[in-house]
Amino acid sequence: KRGTFGTAPRGLRSVFGEPSRRGLNEDPEEAPLPAKIAANALNVDIKNTANTQVIAFGGKVLALWEAGMPYGLDPISLRTLGTESLGSDAEIPPGKLAVNYVEGIPREFQPDVLGGKAHTAHPHICPRTGRLVGWSWSQNPTDGRTEITITEYDADGFAVVASETHTLEGIPLAPHDCAVTERYVVLKINALE
Repeated sequence: KRGTFGTAPRGLRSVFGEPSRRGLNEDPEEAPLPAKIAANALNVDIKNTANTQVIAFGGKVLALWEAGMPYGLDPISLRTLGTESLGSDAEIPPGKLAVNYVEGIPREFQPDVLGGKAHTAHPHICPRTGRLVGWSWSQNPTDGRTEITITEYDADGFAVVASETHTLEGIPLAPHDCAVTERYVVLKINALE
């Protein structure tokens, strides 16, 4: 079933009927075009697939994806426990884009999908301290900047040891990966031009 960016046909079964059930080895029934359009009109919810990397650190097992917050997994059953805020002051609601609200426009007049954050799928363990270093990010839609918060976590209960926010000027997309040295976190920036 597709649906990462709202592309899965869903809803309006009362109008277009129930899709036929097929076996595991058969392709799913193709929904009629009007059903796809009607079911997905104005639907921009982001489905966090959490399918890029799984890490175990600080007593937690986390499934990571580039454009969403991590999902906690039960370390025994691997059952999904829900999103992890990783020390953030507030829980990040699912389905929000990692795009900041537009300055100067009241929030009640902005799309509901704005205001989210995402966490990298590529955190690294510092070889000297054994701490996990990762970053969360959000884009500024009007000026081509990305805001990132680099955070260092201790293995004892995933406690936040240090956290610092930076604005990356002229970087409209989040960094993809990083390297951790004794004194620096070096971010790999995606080439767009």
